[in-house]
Amino acid sequence: MRAIHTLFIGLVCFGLSAGAMAQKPNERDDQSDMQEGETRQECTTQGIVTNCFTVGPGTFHEMYQEIQRLRAVPRSADADVIANFEQAGEDLAPPFYMEWARRVLERDPEQAAYFALLSRLRMVYDGNRCVDRSAGQGMIYILQMYADTVAAIPQDVKLSAITRLRDDGRVFAGTNSAWWICSHGIRRSTETISQEDVLQVQDSISQALDQMVTQLQSEEE
Repeated sequence: MRAIHTLFIGLVCFGLSAGAMAQKPNERDDQSDMQEGETRQECTTQGIVTNCFTVGPGTFHEMYQEIQRLRAVPRSADADVIANFEQAGEDLAPPFYMEWARRVLERDPEQAAYFALLSRLRMVYDGNRCVDRSAGQGMIYILQMYADTVAAIPQDVKLSAITRLRDDGRVFAGTNSAWWICSHGIRRSTETISQEDVLQVQDSISQALDQMVTQLQSEEE
């Protein structure tokens, strides 16, 4: 089943190499300006290496810290954590679907596969709409954090989960601002892109999903 892993890695590579993208279309400009206006740059130096990151509302830094906090919440609180995710609806930031997958994996592997892939695809989608191409690399930190969860998902549930996600249209239904990943970029750009460019990104991701389904189906024959 190595082909499955290759296809998942392909989606990550797509997320890091696609052309100039930005935040979601039709997003309120005043919201974007407000978010960047309230942020600041912080830098840390280790030896000769200096790393700078954006701190403030809705930023990658804030979201990453929240995920770390949630991962420390005991499994006995799964129901409460998931209830909060459900309440957020489609406004839930893509990385949190990975935590959702981790918490349902034992009792519902297929749902875990669905959420893990939804998380990855939405991260790719958001990253490909950032003007600063470096921003999309932020998803690597999330994938590393949940590598054990993804590896533990049984292979035999992936076809059903991927087919379901391909057909239900949820990949592009998220309403959370892409600022969470765009703020990871060096330039912190909040510029928007044309609807034509957005549709090109959607088409590329849809094609990748079709390829994944076709590959899995051929391996089951």
